[in-house]
Amino acid sequence: MDIDTYRFSDGQLDSLLEEMLENIGHTDPEIRDDLIYNSFVKLILKDYVTKEQTIYILQKCMSEQYLFFNIEDKTIGDSVFTRSFSALVIATILYKDATTRNLSSELVLQAIHVGIEYLLLEQDYRGYVKEKGWAHSIGHGSDLLATCVLHPEFDVNQTKACLPAIRTCVLVEYPYIDEEDERLIQVMEALIKKGMKDIELRNWIEDLEVELHLSHKRYRIEWNVKLFCYSLYIALLKHREFSASRQAILDKYQQNN
Repeated sequence: MDIDTYRFSDGQLDSLLEEMLENIGHTDPEIRDDLIYNSFVKLILKDYVTKEQTIYILQKCMSEQYLFFNIEDKTIGDSVFTRSFSALVIATILYKDATTRNLSSELVLQAIHVGIEYLLLEQDYRGYVKEKGWAHSIGHGSDLLATCVLHPEFDVNQTKACLPAIRTCVLVEYPYIDEEDERLIQVMEALIKKGMKDIELRNWIEDLEVELHLSHKRYRIEWNVKLFCYSLYIALLKHREFSASRQAILDKYQQNN
């Protein structure tokens, strides 16, 4: 079905959206990525869905059955696909609403809150999963949080809630190899755009310490810290006013060498 040319009859789109939501975390990447997620993007951005349908999709995706589905279960399973792609759909809705401003402030603020909470709680850090495609929870969660930060409803005072979420994602034993650092940096870029100060970022960098004595775990976490700080330093080169933050990164590297 070509959404760009298809005309939906009454109730038909509701049924389609329900089916898409039920399969948002399908383990077949062609169904999940190419069909369902891309269809959500087209339907939302090209105004096929009504305000009521948009609210319904958003509320569903923010719920325990979607963004937080089995999030406290430490066993590695397929529920991460539901969580991760729910995050992308929420991000798409917020991206659209940043321009149209159709959603209530209360609903947008709830979305911002769950965007922060998701990165604090996610424990499945896998990027690409063999035969099932991209889980990429940290990448997709970062996309969501960056979109939250850039929304007009976001207040710079909420930066204090965002930074611990990023810290939680960086200080993990799972070694990032799928450009998770770059995706987290986009959150930092968004926070800078919204008014985060150099002193605030510098203090956060200085506190980004690994507090482990088990050498193998410490090594893996330090890898993530170094990778993230390197990417952050490169990003800060275009922000002259963040000289203290850049120096804090250099100091951290000198201490570890």
